[in-house]
Amino acid sequence: MEILEADQLVKQYGPQTAVDQVSFRIQSGEIVGFLGPNGAGKSTTMKMISGILEPDEGSVKIKGSVLDKNHPSLKQSIAYLPENNPLYTDLYVRESLEFMARIHGVKNAKPVIDEAIRACGLSQEKHKKIGQLSKGYRQRVGLAQTLLHQPDLFILDEATTGLDPNQILEIRDLIRSLGKEHAVLMSTHILQEVESICTRCIVIHRGKLIADEPMVSLKKKLQARHEVYVRFVGEVPVALLRKRWNQIVPGTEEQSFLIRDEDPLLSQKVYQWAVENHLVLNELKWVENKMEDLFHSLTGQTSGAAHA
Repeated sequence: MEILEADQLVKQYGPQTAVDQVSFRIQSGEIVGFLGPNGAGKSTTMKMISGILEPDEGSVKIKGSVLDKNHPSLKQSIAYLPENNPLYTDLYVRESLEFMARIHGVKNAKPVIDEAIRACGLSQEKHKKIGQLSKGYRQRVGLAQTLLHQPDLFILDEATTGLDPNQILEIRDLIRSLGKEHAVLMSTHILQEVESICTRCIVIHRGKLIADEPMVSLKKKLQARHEVYVRFVGEVPVALLRKRWNQIVPGTEEQSFLIRDEDPLLSQKVYQWAVENHLVLNELKWVENKMEDLFHSLTGQTSGAAHA
Protein backbone atom coordinates (compact mmCIF):
# COMPACT_ATOMS: atom_id res chain seq x y z
CA MET A 1 0.00 0.00 0.00
CA GLU A 2 1.29 3.46 -0.91
CA ILE A 3 1.61 5.55 2.25
CA LEU A 4 3.42 8.67 1.02
CA GLU A 5 3.53 10.53 -2.27
CA ALA A 6 5.69 13.64 -2.44
CA ASP A 7 5.06 15.38 -5.76
CA GLN A 8 7.28 18.17 -7.15
CA LEU A 9 7.97 19.73 -3.74
CA VAL A 10 9.50 23.22 -3.75
CA LYS A 11 10.51 25.37 -0.79
CA GLN A 12 12.22 28.74 -1.04
CA TYR A 13 13.73 30.99 1.60
CA GLY A 14 14.07 34.36 -0.08
CA PRO A 15 16.31 33.95 -3.14
CA GLN A 16 17.47 30.50 -2.02
CA THR A 17 15.67 27.39 -3.23
CA ALA A 18 16.11 24.86 -0.42
CA VAL A 19 14.06 22.11 -2.11
CA ASP A 20 13.68 22.04 -5.88
CA GLN A 21 11.04 19.83 -7.56
CA VAL A 22 11.57 16.78 -5.32
CA SER A 23 9.27 13.79 -5.93
CA PHE A 24 9.21 10.26 -4.50
CA ARG A 25 6.83 7.65 -3.10
CA ILE A 26 7.05 5.24 -0.17
CA GLN A 27 5.09 2.05 0.29
CA SER A 28 4.19 0.30 3.51
CA GLY A 29 6.95 -2.17 4.41
CA GLU A 30 9.74 0.06 3.07
CA ILE A 31 12.62 1.56 5.04
CA VAL A 32 14.01 4.37 2.90
CA GLY A 33 17.34 6.05 3.65
CA PHE A 34 17.37 9.79 2.95
CA LEU A 35 20.90 11.01 2.28
CA GLY A 36 22.55 14.28 1.39
CA PRO A 37 25.29 16.66 2.52
CA ASN A 38 24.54 19.27 5.18
CA GLY A 39 22.29 21.93 3.70
CA ALA A 40 21.06 19.65 0.91
CA GLY A 41 17.39 20.14 1.86
CA LYS A 42 16.72 16.92 3.79
CA SER A 43 15.23 18.44 6.94
CA THR A 44 13.15 20.94 4.94
CA THR A 45 11.74 18.09 2.85
CA MET A 46 10.92 16.07 5.96
CA LYS A 47 9.16 19.02 7.56
CA MET A 48 7.01 19.48 4.46
CA ILE A 49 6.14 15.78 4.42
CA SER A 50 5.19 15.87 8.10
CA GLY A 51 2.98 18.96 7.64
CA ILE A 52 5.16 21.30 9.72
CA LEU A 53 6.07 23.39 6.67
CA GLU A 54 3.76 24.13 3.77
CA PRO A 55 5.42 23.67 0.37
CA ASP A 56 5.59 26.68 -1.94
CA GLU A 57 4.80 24.33 -4.81
CA GLY A 58 3.87 20.68 -5.11
CA SER A 59 1.89 18.45 -2.79
CA VAL A 60 2.14 15.72 -0.17
CA LYS A 61 -0.34 12.86 -0.14
CA ILE A 62 -0.81 10.46 2.76
CA LYS A 63 -2.61 7.27 1.74
CA GLY A 64 -3.97 9.06 -1.32
CA SER A 65 -5.25 12.24 0.39
CA VAL A 66 -3.58 15.63 0.15
CA LEU A 67 -1.95 16.77 3.39
CA ASP A 68 -2.99 20.39 3.92
CA LYS A 69 -4.87 22.62 6.36
CA ASN A 70 -8.17 21.17 5.13
CA HIS A 71 -7.17 17.65 6.20
CA PRO A 72 -5.50 18.03 9.63
CA SER A 73 -6.52 14.50 10.68
CA LEU A 74 -3.99 13.06 8.21
CA LYS A 75 -1.21 14.09 10.58
CA GLN A 76 -2.37 11.26 12.86
CA SER A 77 -0.91 8.91 10.26
CA ILE A 78 2.55 10.48 10.63
CA ALA A 79 5.19 10.30 13.35
CA TYR A 80 8.05 12.81 13.05
CA LEU A 81 11.18 12.69 15.18
CA PRO A 82 13.28 15.82 14.48
CA GLU A 83 17.04 15.84 14.89
CA ASN A 84 16.97 18.08 17.98
CA ASN A 85 14.32 15.86 19.66
CA PRO A 86 12.46 18.45 21.80
CA LEU A 87 11.38 17.00 25.16
CA TYR A 88 9.91 18.26 28.43
CA THR A 89 12.93 17.70 30.65
CA ASP A 90 11.04 18.35 33.92
CA LEU A 91 8.66 15.44 33.29
CA TYR A 92 9.33 11.84 34.24
CA VAL A 93 9.69 9.42 31.32
CA ARG A 94 6.39 7.67 31.87
CA GLU A 95 4.66 10.95 32.71
CA SER A 96 5.89 12.40 29.41
CA LEU A 97 4.58 9.43 27.44
CA GLU A 98 1.22 9.65 29.21
CA PHE A 99 1.03 13.35 28.34
CA MET A 100 1.83 12.69 24.66
CA ALA A 101 -0.70 9.84 24.55
CA ARG A 102 -3.41 12.23 25.77
CA ILE A 103 -2.43 14.77 23.10
CA HIS A 104 -2.81 12.08 20.43
CA GLY A 105 -6.09 10.89 21.91
CA VAL A 106 -4.83 7.37 22.50
CA LYS A 107 -7.50 5.22 24.13
CA ASN A 108 -6.56 2.55 26.69
CA ALA A 109 -3.09 4.13 26.72
CA LYS A 110 -1.44 2.05 29.49
CA PRO A 111 -0.61 -1.07 27.40
CA VAL A 112 0.47 1.14 24.49
CA ILE A 113 2.85 3.09 26.74
CA ASP A 114 4.13 -0.13 28.33
CA GLU A 115 4.95 -1.53 24.90
CA ALA A 116 6.69 1.69 23.80
CA ILE A 117 8.80 1.64 26.97
CA ARG A 118 9.73 -2.00 26.40
CA ALA A 119 10.45 -1.59 22.69
CA CYS A 120 12.74 1.41 23.27
CA GLY A 121 14.60 -0.10 26.21
CA LEU A 122 13.34 2.40 28.80
CA SER A 123 12.19 -0.02 31.51
CA GLN A 124 15.01 0.92 33.88
CA GLU A 125 14.63 4.65 33.22
CA LYS A 126 10.84 5.12 33.17
CA HIS A 127 10.70 6.61 36.70
CA LYS A 128 13.48 9.14 36.05
CA LYS A 129 13.06 12.72 34.93
CA ILE A 130 14.01 13.24 31.31
CA GLY A 131 16.48 15.91 32.39
CA GLN A 132 18.43 13.23 34.28
CA LEU A 133 18.86 11.01 31.22
CA SER A 134 21.85 10.77 28.91
CA LYS A 135 21.49 12.00 25.35
CA GLY A 136 21.11 8.44 24.15
CA TYR A 137 18.21 7.72 26.49
CA ARG A 138 16.55 11.01 25.60
CA GLN A 139 16.66 9.87 21.99
CA ARG A 140 14.90 6.67 23.07
CA VAL A 141 12.17 8.70 24.74
CA GLY A 142 11.65 10.58 21.48
CA LEU A 143 11.36 7.31 19.59
CA ALA A 144 8.94 5.95 22.19
CA GLN A 145 6.72 9.00 21.65
CA THR A 146 6.51 8.28 17.92
CA LEU A 147 5.08 4.82 18.64
CA LEU A 148 2.14 5.91 20.78
CA HIS A 149 -0.46 6.75 18.15
CA GLN A 150 0.52 3.84 15.87
CA PRO A 151 1.18 5.90 12.71
CA ASP A 152 1.53 4.55 9.17
CA LEU A 153 4.59 6.69 8.33
CA PHE A 154 7.65 7.25 10.53
CA ILE A 155 9.89 10.19 9.63
CA LEU A 156 13.16 9.95 11.54
CA ASP A 157 15.75 12.71 11.27
CA GLU A 158 19.13 11.39 12.49
CA ALA A 159 17.44 8.92 14.85
CA THR A 160 20.65 7.36 16.20
CA THR A 161 22.48 10.60 16.96
CA GLY A 162 24.22 10.47 20.34
CA LEU A 163 23.75 6.74 20.92
CA ASP A 164 26.57 4.40 21.88
CA PRO A 165 27.33 1.38 19.62
CA ASN A 166 25.13 -1.02 21.57
CA GLN A 167 22.23 1.44 21.64
CA ILE A 168 22.60 2.03 17.90
CA LEU A 169 22.20 -1.70 17.24
CA GLU A 170 19.10 -1.81 19.45
CA ILE A 171 17.48 1.19 17.74
CA ARG A 172 18.29 -0.27 14.32
CA ASP A 173 16.47 -3.45 15.34
CA LEU A 174 13.50 -1.31 16.40
CA ILE A 175 13.49 0.53 13.05
CA ARG A 176 13.66 -2.81 11.22
CA SER A 177 10.62 -4.02 13.14
CA LEU A 178 8.77 -0.77 12.31
CA GLY A 179 9.59 -1.24 8.64
CA LYS A 180 7.84 -4.61 8.47
CA GLU A 181 4.35 -3.12 8.65
CA HIS A 182 4.89 0.64 8.28
CA ALA A 183 6.65 3.09 5.97
CA VAL A 184 9.88 4.59 7.31
CA LEU A 185 11.84 7.54 5.93
CA MET A 186 15.06 8.13 7.84
CA SER A 187 17.82 10.62 7.27
CA THR A 188 21.27 9.75 8.54
CA HIS A 189 24.92 10.64 8.09
CA ILE A 190 25.92 7.05 8.94
CA LEU A 191 26.06 5.34 5.57
CA GLN A 192 26.66 1.97 7.21
CA GLU A 193 23.21 2.42 8.72
CA VAL A 194 21.68 2.76 5.26
CA GLU A 195 23.47 -0.37 4.08
CA SER A 196 22.38 -2.40 7.09
CA ILE A 197 18.67 -1.57 7.43
CA CYS A 198 17.32 0.30 4.39
CA THR A 199 15.55 -1.29 1.44
CA ARG A 200 15.93 1.82 -0.70
CA CYS A 201 18.03 4.97 -0.81
CA ILE A 202 17.12 8.52 -1.85
CA VAL A 203 19.92 11.05 -2.31
CA ILE A 204 19.30 14.80 -2.39
CA HIS A 205 21.95 17.39 -3.26
CA ARG A 206 21.54 21.17 -3.45
CA GLY A 207 17.80 20.76 -3.13
CA LYS A 208 17.46 18.33 -6.03
CA LEU A 209 16.80 14.61 -5.96
CA ILE A 210 19.76 12.95 -7.70
CA ALA A 211 19.17 9.26 -6.91
CA ASP A 212 16.27 7.02 -5.88
CA GLU A 213 17.12 3.34 -6.11
CA PRO A 214 16.74 0.04 -4.25
CA MET A 215 19.74 -0.86 -2.12
CA VAL A 216 20.26 -3.99 -4.24
CA SER A 217 20.75 -1.78 -7.31
CA LEU A 218 23.13 0.59 -5.53
CA LYS A 219 25.21 -2.30 -4.22
CA LYS A 220 25.49 -3.71 -7.75
CA LYS A 221 26.86 -0.33 -8.85
CA LEU A 222 29.42 -0.53 -6.09
CA GLN A 223 30.43 -4.03 -7.18
CA ALA A 224 30.90 -2.77 -10.74
CA ARG A 225 33.42 -0.15 -9.58
CA HIS A 226 36.97 -1.45 -9.25
CA GLU A 227 39.71 0.53 -7.54
CA VAL A 228 43.35 -0.16 -6.78
CA TYR A 229 45.84 1.76 -4.74
CA VAL A 230 49.32 1.82 -6.25
CA ARG A 231 52.57 3.34 -4.99
CA PHE A 232 55.65 3.49 -7.20
CA VAL A 233 59.34 3.68 -6.45
CA GLY A 234 60.80 6.76 -8.08
CA GLU A 235 59.32 9.24 -10.54
CA VAL A 236 56.16 8.26 -12.44
CA PRO A 237 55.19 9.62 -15.88
CA VAL A 238 51.80 10.87 -14.70
CA ALA A 239 50.70 11.98 -18.17
CA LEU A 240 51.30 8.47 -19.44
CA LEU A 241 49.43 7.02 -16.49
CA ARG A 242 46.45 9.30 -17.14
CA LYS A 243 46.52 8.37 -20.81
CA ARG A 244 46.02 4.73 -19.83
CA TRP A 245 43.42 5.35 -17.08
CA ASN A 246 41.42 8.57 -16.92
CA GLN A 247 40.03 8.07 -13.38
CA ILE A 248 43.09 8.73 -11.23
CA VAL A 249 43.31 10.44 -7.86
CA PRO A 250 46.70 11.30 -6.31
CA GLY A 251 47.35 9.63 -2.96
CA THR A 252 48.65 11.19 0.23
CA GLU A 253 52.09 9.58 -0.14
CA GLU A 254 54.61 10.46 -2.83
CA GLN A 255 54.14 8.66 -6.14
CA SER A 256 50.89 7.05 -4.98
CA PHE A 257 47.59 6.96 -6.84
CA LEU A 258 44.07 5.59 -6.65
CA ILE A 259 43.03 4.17 -10.03
CA ARG A 260 39.37 3.50 -10.84
CA ASP A 261 38.02 1.41 -13.68
CA GLU A 262 35.22 -1.04 -14.50
CA ASP A 263 37.75 -3.72 -15.48
CA PRO A 264 37.65 -6.63 -12.97
CA LEU A 265 41.29 -7.36 -13.93
CA LEU A 266 42.38 -3.85 -13.01
CA SER A 267 45.14 -4.84 -10.56
CA GLN A 268 46.72 -7.21 -13.10
CA LYS A 269 46.53 -4.54 -15.81
CA VAL A 270 48.22 -1.96 -13.54
CA TYR A 271 51.02 -4.42 -12.73
CA GLN A 272 51.48 -5.25 -16.42
CA TRP A 273 51.55 -1.54 -17.31
CA ALA A 274 54.23 -0.90 -14.70
CA VAL A 275 56.40 -3.74 -16.06
CA GLU A 276 56.00 -2.55 -19.65
CA ASN A 277 57.08 0.95 -18.64
CA HIS A 278 60.00 -0.25 -16.51
CA LEU A 279 58.51 1.08 -13.28
CA VAL A 280 59.03 -0.49 -9.86
CA LEU A 281 56.00 -0.99 -7.59
CA ASN A 282 56.30 -0.37 -3.88
CA GLU A 283 52.66 -1.30 -3.19
CA LEU A 284 49.63 -2.50 -5.16
CA LYS A 285 46.33 -3.43 -3.50
CA TRP A 286 42.59 -3.57 -4.07
CA VAL A 287 40.50 -0.87 -2.40
CA GLU A 288 37.18 -2.06 -1.01
CA ASN A 289 34.27 -0.02 -2.32
CA LYS A 290 32.01 1.45 0.33
CA MET A 291 28.70 3.26 0.31
CA GLU A 292 30.61 6.47 1.06
CA ASP A 293 32.31 6.26 -2.33
CA LEU A 294 29.04 5.99 -4.20
CA PHE A 295 27.60 8.88 -2.18
CA HIS A 296 30.59 11.07 -3.01
CA SER A 297 30.39 10.19 -6.70
CA LEU A 298 26.65 10.99 -6.81
CA THR A 299 27.10 14.36 -5.14
CA GLY A 300 30.11 15.32 -7.25
CA GLN A 301 32.55 15.10 -4.35
CA THR A 302 35.59 12.89 -4.20
CA SER A 303 37.09 11.01 -1.29
CA GLY A 304 39.75 9.24 -3.30
CA ALA A 305 42.73 10.63 -1.43
CA ALA A 306 41.33 9.31 1.79
CA HIS A 307 41.83 5.76 0.56
CA ALA A 308 45.55 6.18 0.23
